[in-house]
Amino acid sequence: GRFMFPFESQFKTIKNLSGGERARLALLKLTLGEYNFLILDEPTNDFDIDTLNVLEAYLEAYDGGLLIVSHDRYFLDKLCDKLFVFNGNGNVVDFPGNYTDYRDQKKEAELNKEWQATSKTERQKPKRAGNKLSYNEQREYDGLEGEIEALENKKQELTLLLESGESDHEKLMQWGQELTAISYEIDTKTERWMEFEERLEG
Repeated sequence: GRFMFPFESQFKTIKNLSGGERARLALLKLTLGEYNFLILDEPTNDFDIDTLNVLEAYLEAYDGGLLIVSHDRYFLDKLCDKLFVFNGNGNVVDFPGNYTDYRDQKKEAELNKEWQATSKTERQKPKRAGNKLSYNEQREYDGLEGEIEALENKKQELTLLLESGESDHEKLMQWGQELTAISYEIDTKTERWMEFEERLEG
């Protein structure tokens, strides 16, 4: 019943089952094996919606390890808590989190890279007389560049730690939380710096 086989269909011969029923039967047989590790290669490609719902429900309750290859972001987000990111040339990054976490961090890193690419001369251009900052704002503005640079260095250190292959889950969680906090602080200070720039540029 859990795999959507009502009582009246449980005595059918396999040749009389539909394609979706055969897929659910294959999954049912898989659960009877009591395996502690499953490798799934594009498991969502050929299943109908009903079978996918059954598969997701089973895997969410599964206690063993899962290695999944899939282009289905929603499926990965529901089931994965670690990614192996293949960047080419033999470079593989061990990322703690799901696909959405990875995509958000990658986007943030690209934005920070764009900010760092801004020339120092451009960032330190003379201020226009009509858009002067208050004394306290000027002090804050003058210090932001150094603060952001220090945070970027700390972020890079944490990223290297997360990619080091460390197996201690508690350390990984701590580094991941620190990385999230620092990334948020970088965004906040960068936005503040851009606000000052806009006022100074008029």
